[in-house]
Amino acid sequence: MKYKIIIFILDTIRKISAITKLRIGLMLTSIVMSIALVSPYIFNSLAIIMFNKNNYSNAKTIWQTASIISLQNKDVMLANLGNTLYRQSQPELAVEKYEKAINYASGDMICKIKWNLAVVLTSLGDGKEFGAPTEAISYYSRALLQLSDEECLKNPEY
Repeated sequence: MKYKIIIFILDTIRKISAITKLRIGLMLTSIVMSIALVSPYIFNSLAIIMFNKNNYSNAKTIWQTASIISLQNKDVMLANLGNTLYRQSQPELAVEKYEKAINYASGDMICKIKWNLAVVLTSLGDGKEFGAPTEAISYYSRALLQLSDEECLKNPEY
């Protein structure tokens, strides 16, 4: 479906270009629009391949880029970036990305992101348990707050 939209956009721009003789500007616009529409799928697929090969550095770079330029699916890009940062032992940064992803998410995706956020917050609490118990309690409380979302509680998957 997305590819049909892009083809339609490019074809329409080509027709307008032929009429107005403004080929260069319109072609650049069409390229930017096409990249913005298709990029989430291309970037996400490429980053997943990198992630599954434990190439977290490249996956991180791809998801960072995608989360900036994509017009859609920012929640997925940011959540996957959070997953990558967590795998790279950067849980504080992962928390930031998950929290940002929640702002773009809807439906079941919110619960999936909140679950991942709760896992990371719990691991942060585990790391502070003996050295800084007050900080550990704070992380555990934040994790429980994520899991107590009413919509997520209704979902048997969580």
